[in-house]
Amino acid sequence: MSDQIQQCFHQPETAPPGILPPGVSPPGSCAMRLQGLESMSDMQKTELVDSISTDIRAFIWCLREHINAGNIDNQHTRSFDDVVKLIQGTDLTHRRMWIRKVRRLRKERHSARESLRQCFQNAEELARKQTSQVRRLKERVKEMRKQMGVLQWELDLLRLSRRRNQRNENEKNETKRANLESHPCTQKQQNVGGQEVSADADGRI
Repeated sequence: MSDQIQQCFHQPETAPPGILPPGVSPPGSCAMRLQGLESMSDMQKTELVDSISTDIRAFIWCLREHINAGNIDNQHTRSFDDVVKLIQGTDLTHRRMWIRKVRRLRKERHSARESLRQCFQNAEELARKQTSQVRRLKERVKEMRKQMGVLQWELDLLRLSRRRNQRNENEKNETKRANLESHPCTQKQQNVGGQEVSADADGRI
């Protein structure tokens, strides 16, 4: 038996101080060492699992040394091989589960990207429509302003013409009034037989 194998068998049955928390059983059955786990603190749970992991690693290392030395063969390690396969199967199951989850997340990401791209396209189309409508409205407003300018010009001309006509009419009236005031009355009314007739200044009818 090699020195390394002997070292495995000469491991102390009790862990050195500080490795296991108070109240934790010494190395033995891993399942039995989990008794009272629910009453342990987080630090005690971590230390217990670390201790069990150390035992498992030491067992695997010693088992490998015995296999290399020819002390045991596959027939003896069949049960441990089943444990390894179980661990590998569990790891494979978890890996497949994560692969499915990753694929689902990728599909969701692709769907989200497609939805976002469609939203961008709809927004761009709406922006183009709004831009076209705004451009047409601007052109309509510009045309209406031109029409308003023409109407305002025509209105100004009409007002100017009315003022000019009113001024001419006032000037005519002023001229007539001035003519009447500057000449004596040349007509008078005579009543002949109950009828009014016009007579000139000499009294002729």
